[in-house]
Amino acid sequence: MSVGLSIRLADRDVPYSLRRSRRKTLGLRVDGRGLVVALPERVALREAEAFILSHADWILDKLALWQQRAEEPSQNLDDGSVLPVLGQPCGLRWAQK
Repeated sequence: MSVGLSIRLADRDVPYSLRRSRRKTLGLRVDGRGLVVALPERVALREAEAFILSHADWILDKLALWQQRAEEPSQNLDDGSVLPVLGQPCGLRWAQK
């Protein structure tokens, strides 16, 4: 089960999802959807909030990175586009069936 909450980090309200599970440790994940906190069933919410606050700099850095990625223009993949693959340029060719 996931619950939506919010916490204040460095003068910023940061929404997060709280997921309780049978895990043994607290966990943090930041992705394009935001912050997710995984919390063992036996741990109180105040402990989760203390854990979040102790990792505030890391969380804010990761949220900023994801925000920056979202603002970058996406690359259109067309026939002849070149992408780096294992450090080498790789050209794309569309094949028709």
